[in-house]
Amino acid sequence: MPIRLGLSNSSFHDHEKEYWQFEEANLERQFSEKIKPLFDKDESRHFSVFAFAPQPLLIKLGSLFSDIYGAEVYQLHREPQNWKWQPEPENFEYIIEEPRTVHRTVAINLSLSATVRNNRISKALGTKDVSFWNLSIDNPNNDFLKSHEQIQKFREVFRILLNKIKARHGENQVLHIFTACPVSIAVEIGRVWQPKADLPLIIYDQNRHLGGFAQTFSIGMKKTGSK
Repeated sequence: MPIRLGLSNSSFHDHEKEYWQFEEANLERQFSEKIKPLFDKDESRHFSVFAFAPQPLLIKLGSLFSDIYGAEVYQLHREPQNWKWQPEPENFEYIIEEPRTVHRTVAINLSLSATVRNNRISKALGTKDVSFWNLSIDNPNNDFLKSHEQIQKFREVFRILLNKIKARHGENQVLHIFTACPVSIAVEIGRVWQPKADLPLIIYDQNRHLGGFAQTFSIGMKKTGSK
């Protein structure tokens, strides 16, 4: 039985702060009303996830599924155009580049489907004093993700990345995350992230109306006014 999550006919646009507040709240509510009760009734239930949305919302969706709920995330391939997993490319690997210096501001740069320059991130953060943790591949492109093995490798490498950052920068840090990645990877970012173990995330989105990356919402931080 297909279940659709989303907000139709919204009058807000993604360059407006209200857009992200509205979309995040709507996604949380729809997940709570449509998905969570199904798992509560049947703990063995498994979902197949076919996601299309701005990447911050995909990360949020993944965090709602987390590893608690059984789910497999799929990717729409361009060539050939279908949702079927293909054989893993030879000699494929993800590359982690660690910062040389430790700064108070920490950013994760995921350059997978395209290359994100660190200076664009510095501009969004308003400082050049940033510890950049870069996760990339040899040739970033929008159709690199072909196999289930690649997405499983990403989960493993991103888990390592989060642990490395926490060990280097300590418990009282916030991670600013900038992504250029396939939709399935964005969902898996949220699924890998663990609320009790990992540092909070502030998620950014590229927006031409705002002249570059702009902050959307956070995951794992207390809401304003909460106790």
